[in-house]
Amino acid sequence: MRINYNCLRDVLFAVEAHEYVDNDLNITELWHSDLLDMPSLRYYEPKEITYAAMIAIEEGLILGKFQASCDEVDYLYIMRLTAQGHRFLDNIRPDDVWDIVCSFGAQTGTLSIDMINTAAPQILMRMLSELQFR
Repeated sequence: MRINYNCLRDVLFAVEAHEYVDNDLNITELWHSDLLDMPSLRYYEPKEITYAAMIAIEEGLILGKFQASCDEVDYLYIMRLTAQGHRFLDNIRPDDVWDIVCSFGAQTGTLSIDMINTAAPQILMRMLSELQFR
């Protein structure tokens, strides 16, 4: 299955919006069913959301856990974005940056988390330096 990078980005936004630490410093976990029910993700198929969340966990963007058997996800829960996940999301947060990253992917016919990690900060820095001289 291919990663839907728009879905991955939106899953990260959803996790960021959900994060909550209560007064006792307990973290409210986001379970698989909660993730699938989030209004911000309603345009994606459940399998896209699930796969994006599993990839984000494997890549260290999200602190969470999942177990999948041959034909289904046994469980998946998310605790929070990691520091790496926050950096990744901050670099692709501006729609202008994301659009440029996606256009590179369309031009080259491929996109990967490593490519995004390399390109997005450079694009963002270029945009910031152009703003500095206006």
